[in-house]
Amino acid sequence: MAGNRVAWREGMFLRPQHFQAQDRFVEGFVAARHDQALPYSWGFSQISLDLGLAELGQVAIASARGVMPDGTPFSIPEDMPPPKPLAIADDTRDSIVYLTLPTRQRGAVEFADVESGAVDTRFLVEEHEISDNFSEERASEDIALGRPNLRLGMTPDETEGRLLVGLARIREVSSKKVVFDDRFIPPAIDLRAGRLASLNKDIMGRAEQLASSLARTAADSAEGGQDTFRAFLLLQALNRWTAVLKHLDTMPAIHPERLFENFLALAAEASTLKRSDRKPPPLPTYKHEDLQGCFDPLVNLLQDLLSGSLEQSTEMLQLGKVGKSNSSFQHIIRDRELVKNSYLYLAVSDRSKSLEEIRKRIPAYTKIGSTLKMREMVQSNLESRIPLRHTTTPPSQLRILPNYVYFELDRSSPHWPELYDAPGIGFHIADEWPELKLELWAVKQKP
Repeated sequence: MAGNRVAWREGMFLRPQHFQAQDRFVEGFVAARHDQALPYSWGFSQISLDLGLAELGQVAIASARGVMPDGTPFSIPEDMPPPKPLAIADDTRDSIVYLTLPTRQRGAVEFADVESGAVDTRFLVEEHEISDNFSEERASEDIALGRPNLRLGMTPDETEGRLLVGLARIREVSSKKVVFDDRFIPPAIDLRAGRLASLNKDIMGRAEQLASSLARTAADSAEGGQDTFRAFLLLQALNRWTAVLKHLDTMPAIHPERLFENFLALAAEASTLKRSDRKPPPLPTYKHEDLQGCFDPLVNLLQDLLSGSLEQSTEMLQLGKVGKSNSSFQHIIRDRELVKNSYLYLAVSDRSKSLEEIRKRIPAYTKIGSTLKMREMVQSNLESRIPLRHTTTPPSQLRILPNYVYFELDRSSPHWPELYDAPGIGFHIADEWPELKLELWAVKQKP
């Protein structure tokens, strides 16, 4: 009932209660409409502590703007002086200092003169000379104005019965100097009121760096299968979310919940493409009164997801011609562990031959082995030391190209271990293959 509209009518005998009731109605009306449309609309939009007084063992505000949890706005020092500095005991550790305001209580006195030093009234009254903005004479009058009775508090005696907004966390008091916890994030209505803006820049930079790396390595979608497709999906996601984060960074004011929402989406999408289980771990929920507690684990996850390159399960092995021959090729082994722990596949294409002809003739006409053994095999017409097996269903990690036939190098051959110490893998394909094209792929074994 106390928040209902005043029924104004002609002939009323106006009392202060009428205007007070009208104030309560307007404030309640605005708060009800605003809070339902914009939740978590309280906190700091700007905060700066007095570091000089911190050197003397006190916590004080140099400047601050924001909104208290009940919707009371404040602007320090534009509309009110900073609250009285709070002296900090030498044994204080890991404690939060709050900006406080008495709660509104039905029937309680809400105004008191500044000189009274009242602690529990919501507003302190002080006279100010106000000019008449309409009159050309600019006549002025002393008007009593009430400002929010903001105070700093940390102990139960200083915070009980008051609205609270976390201002700073004290890590310790060292040699009478207050040491603040730089990781603390106060409740905010603009991410620039704490370190969230720098966290956004950090994640944005990591995403851009990984996207640049993926753009170079995944430039040609024909050079891979499942891995390349996954890399392009990740590149697409990073390009999209980098643009979103850049937009947030350029806005004049952004609520932390919007940044949290976009961080969640980026973490979930990147987890699908980078984590082995293809799912994100349990993600934190948004807590406006504990921004550090919800942002830190999310940022740690994003930093982990955006570090390093995308793990590849396949790798294309470079094949080069031996001399001027169009029938002899070799791969110089640079990663012996890759040869030891991978299945090797040879993709063969020749537009002058049918696919069936390639499938039948390539295994019979191809000799494969250590480059140290190739001359002997070719000149003495010995059997291939590493047989080829046609595979009708190449691994899903490979991108199956049209007009190519796929063969697997037989790891069960007794000569396979020769490749572990060989300088390279040699290939010799007899007969005429005028339009021969070869690709050698390594598909890594799953651990």
